[in-house]
Amino acid sequence: MSRSANPGELRTLVRFVRIVRTQDDENFYQETEEDVLLCMAKWQNVHGNEAFSEAMATLAEPATLTVRYWDGIRPELLVYKDGDTAPFEVISVDDVEDRHAWMEVHVKRQVPAR
Repeated sequence: MSRSANPGELRTLVRFVRIVRTQDDENFYQETEEDVLLCMAKWQNVHGNEAFSEAMATLAEPATLTVRYWDGIRPELLVYKDGDTAPFEVISVDDVEDRHAWMEVHVKRQVPAR
């Protein structure tokens, strides 16, 4: 298998959440976060010249997660790394070699300009 992780490499606690919109009696919308999945992941920040120039152009902080397969991981979810308060957006989800063993999740977080 080309892209996988040893169980010892799954060191980062991540939380996948879904945004739930509800409407109150006065027709105002409220957004709340609902936990979908809490798991351990292999977290790799994207690095290299190409990643650096892309991050500078879009002011984004990209990363790649490797997690055990779960079919509920979708691009509309947000990801929180353990200890972070700002979420990452899921960019793409890849079932590695379509074996339903590992998933590679590409995420990014917008960072403020300095």
